Amino acid sequence: MKRHLSDVKLIYLMRHTIDRLIAQYIHKWTQRVINTDINLAIDTPPDLIAHSRYSMQIKPYFEAHGKDKVLPVFFERLLKNPREELERICRLVGYNSRPKWHDWHPIGCVCLTIFFDTDAYPQNY
Repeated sequence: MKRHLSDVKLIYLMRHTIDRLIAQYIHKWTQRVINTDINLAIDTPPDLIAHSRYSMQIKPYFEAHGKDKVLPVFFERLLKNPREELERICRLVGYNSRPKWHDWHPIGCVCLTIFFDTDAYPQNY
């Protein structure tokens, strides 16, 4: 990636580690890769826990691109403090204006769509 995108800015979105572990367990269990209780499964396949070892996963991006080009963001914090997190993201990408929020409810859930340029708004939005 570094070779093709030398000046890339990356947003590394993470879930709570326990939530991530449970989701990975459910995925492997439904795929019949794991056929045991989660309490036993934690010690079995090393990748079950590895998916939640964010420091190990993000380290290569820090090394390749620099810590100033990679922004770790926790999903739960994004939900709790969306404006603050969006402003952090904007600072990373060099967007100096205040971001504008547009709440969009396509199927009954809240999805936040961000348009950085007012000319880019869809006409029927």
